[in-house]
Amino acid sequence: MLRQVQMLIDSMTSTSVIVHSNSLDVLAANALDKALFDVVFRSPTRKSEAVPANLASFVSLDPAAMEFYRD
Repeated sequence: MLRQVQMLIDSMTSTSVIVHSNSLDVLAANALDKALFDVVFRSPTRKSEAVPANLASFVSLDPAAMEFYRD
């Protein structure tokens, strides 16, 4: 992710911002989004810090997703 894009995202402090790929890999997020979606970033479906969090993997494979997304 370009440094300028991350700086723009980080400047948006009153709203949650997430940038993801077509395959739902999280490419960038601001601090508020990281706090709101902490369970996604800590998910065991994420193999390591080097691997981006993936929203589809979280919803499909992590049992915590049922609690996080109650609807």
